[in-house]
Amino acid sequence: MHVGPPPNDGSGASVYAEAGQWFMNQMREGKVPGFEKDEHGILTSNRLILSKKEGIKYPAEVIFQVQKNKDENKIYWFLLQKSDIQSTWALEEAWTTDVKGMNKVEVMTKSASMQTH
Repeated sequence: MHVGPPPNDGSGASVYAEAGQWFMNQMREGKVPGFEKDEHGILTSNRLILSKKEGIKYPAEVIFQVQKNKDENKIYWFLLQKSDIQSTWALEEAWTTDVKGMNKVEVMTKSASMQTH
């Protein structure tokens, strides 16, 4: 199933969908630390703000977790940030943990990501 571009209505769901689409494009282009261009995994997140009433506060942040198909004992975590409604998403930090969320290992720190922007 193909899903078109996310609606740009300012809701939490549209901002979240936009972040997911940006992240998936980065993965396809091989720009995600710890992943080769054609690697696959399961992308999840446990933080989703759906209410438009409260509005999205910027900088907006989304954290995605990815478990590689070929490495089920490790979870990759990615912190994305968007500074304002007009800016694009940026990968700010990346780390891995075991499947229980323990044994954190930095893959990309905030200071390193700032050097690439």
